[in-house]
Amino acid sequence: MFQGANMPSTNKFLLIGSDNKLINLINKNFDSPTIVEHEINDQIDYLINTPLYFDLIILAFKGKKSDKINFIQKIQSCSDLKFLTIIVSIENFADDDRDEYIKAGARYCLPINGDPLTLSVIKKALYDSHKFKISSQEINISNNLTNATFTYKTLN
Repeated sequence: MFQGANMPSTNKFLLIGSDNKLINLINKNFDSPTIVEHEINDQIDYLINTPLYFDLIILAFKGKKSDKINFIQKIQSCSDLKFLTIIVSIENFADDDRDEYIKAGARYCLPINGDPLTLSVIKKALYDSHKFKISSQEINISNNLTNATFTYKTLN
């Protein structure tokens, strides 16, 4: 089971769409995953109310490229959501399509039919998401430090 060093033991996925192969892959390879499955309708409002809950958003719905790109751009336009790690399952894995999704704000793309690399991409995305959350917490702590007293001793 995947659990990186110093990473949280829970793995929370928002799966938008339905992909049983992907759900089985996540359940089989991650310790205690939480998978919340939703359709695309009104998910921005749902995410705004729970921005820190999810580690990864996986867009697995089959539909037009423009619908997926619009959804990603809506997430990226909201300051509370733009830090979320987005993975997109895409039908056409050509370089041009991947570039469009990445430019829109997705961090990773997966072929919709599955691939041996799917698990490693999800693991990498999850690791990066956890690492980002930890580093952003450290930054928040240092930004809140306004006054401090330090004591030091010399070794003689």
